[in-house]
Amino acid sequence: MNKRLLGIICGFSALLILLLVGAACNNVNEENSVIISDGLALTKSITTIATEDFESGNLSGGTGWSGNWTATGAAGILSESPQAGTYHARLSNDSTFNRGIDLTNYTNVHMTLYWKTSEYTAGDKAYIKIYNPGLTVLMSINKNSDSQEYVSADLSLLSGSYATISFEQVVNADTDYFYIDSIVITGESSVEPTPTDTPEPTSSGLESPSPSISTSPSPTPTTPPVINSKIFGYYASWSIYNARQYYPIDVPITKITHLMYAFANIDWNETTGLGDMVIGDEFADLNKRFDDYPGTNGMSLYGCFQTFRHLRDYYNPGMKFLISVGGWSWSTYFSNLAQTQESRSHFAQSCASFVSTYQFDGIDVNWEFPTSASGDGTIFRPEDKHNFTLLMQEVKSALEAQGAIDGKDYEITISTAGYKKRIDEIEPTALADLVDYILVMSYEYRNQQMEVTGHNGQLYANPADTINNDSPIFLKTQANVDHGIQTYLVDYNVPPSKLVMGIPFFGRGYSRTDNANNGLFQPFGRIPRGSWDNTGVFSYPDVMSKSGNIYWDNVSKASYFFDGSLFISFESTDAIAAKAAYVHDYNLAGMMFWDFASDASNELAGAIYDDLSMY
Repeated sequence: MNKRLLGIICGFSALLILLLVGAACNNVNEENSVIISDGLALTKSITTIATEDFESGNLSGGTGWSGNWTATGAAGILSESPQAGTYHARLSNDSTFNRGIDLTNYTNVHMTLYWKTSEYTAGDKAYIKIYNPGLTVLMSINKNSDSQEYVSADLSLLSGSYATISFEQVVNADTDYFYIDSIVITGESSVEPTPTDTPEPTSSGLESPSPSISTSPSPTPTTPPVINSKIFGYYASWSIYNARQYYPIDVPITKITHLMYAFANIDWNETTGLGDMVIGDEFADLNKRFDDYPGTNGMSLYGCFQTFRHLRDYYNPGMKFLISVGGWSWSTYFSNLAQTQESRSHFAQSCASFVSTYQFDGIDVNWEFPTSASGDGTIFRPEDKHNFTLLMQEVKSALEAQGAIDGKDYEITISTAGYKKRIDEIEPTALADLVDYILVMSYEYRNQQMEVTGHNGQLYANPADTINNDSPIFLKTQANVDHGIQTYLVDYNVPPSKLVMGIPFFGRGYSRTDNANNGLFQPFGRIPRGSWDNTGVFSYPDVMSKSGNIYWDNVSKASYFFDGSLFISFESTDAIAAKAAYVHDYNLAGMMFWDFASDASNELAGAIYDDLSMY
């Protein structure tokens, strides 16, 4: 990458390292490794760049550093709890200490930090930043025990620069103390050794010895085939938890053009009347440890943000990695954000900062929904309709300005509703001029709050549907993919190259369903337990594993499962094929789907890729 990076934060969670590593912490010397380049083995050494054990009893010790430590507040070197008689650098309240480190002649830089804590209070946390003017690595250490622990950070992206290490903050630490015992930073010299002539064979005829230690290079990934359509896949941060346990490595990264990460949250300040885009799940986003990923050479990855960046760069460099802000549960304050010029500008600047800092390729604004409520407590106003356009104008301006600084062309998308009532509650024509793509959530046309079963994401209306057709939603005739897409194309003249059709990888279930018509368009008695909880939402593999029959509605171009009682509307490969043909026929930009974890087998994602690749 030849474009300047500005502001990436990689979160690193605390991890327990074997005592063997601890024993070597203060006396790391050199360890040979072999780098294969152009068929030649070039031996480089892993060497200690800088160490600090604070045994001098002041903040000016250490070797390999540039300058002394600079301290503020209550930071200092103390000999006290938790290990009396041994010196430690102590942080409390708002104290800080920092110093420079010269990494200009090193690659593959790595830091190991040994820390202690005297007490434990839930929520206590320390932050350590290692940064240069264009890049920040953030370590987040949870004080979750009284034990002595190591944390490690991969500083490779800071290689070749002059950097600063800063211990800056302890959260919830009015009385507790946080101690740094020792620091070791290692790396490989980036200065290539001067080549020497190969020795001639000795008189005994023996060949020159080969290096005693060698490693195989990481395989070079195959470049994914070029696909004309765009494929946007959503990965939810909660996919790593509980029953889902669908991890970044499970994503078919070569079969998408855009990885959409859900969600960033909104922090609204009632006092200032301003709001910021903020981290949604600190553990999943920044701190979850992922090991043994291809191309990492044994290094751990921390957080889904860093892991997806690595997978993108390793497997699919052309893929765009976008952060989605809001969603059903976190759209609470969008109306407030969009209400005034000051609040719009402030939020847009926070979006630009977030995208740049965490090294995303763009942003997806997922406001569900302007002028109407989504989750409990969502604020909405009639003026949201135009204010949404004004908000996106500010977001576009802020990201363009940030992109000029970062040397990147940030993409902007919005996720919008797929039926006419809610499409009419925004300004699609104006919004299309401001964003790269409109991701149409062309699903959730039916749910268990309605009186009869039906299709979650039917392509066309079925005249045999028994659902009501009351204003203003007109469920029978207007709640379908075709009507929603045509509303954008015909009613609002949105260019088809801006429209992306949404696909639901999740199914909607109904139980105690009447047996007529194989359960389709029939009354039901209750919401069944789904694949993960009691909401009646089913994953695709779960549906396919059930005992029952799968039916095809050739009018709606939709599939459903029925076993005599349990009815599940779900997306099948046949439905995807019909929708891919529709995307082609109307020259739409491509497809989007929610979400990866609902298709753990990756069969549906593969079908989208294969079907769109045909055109």
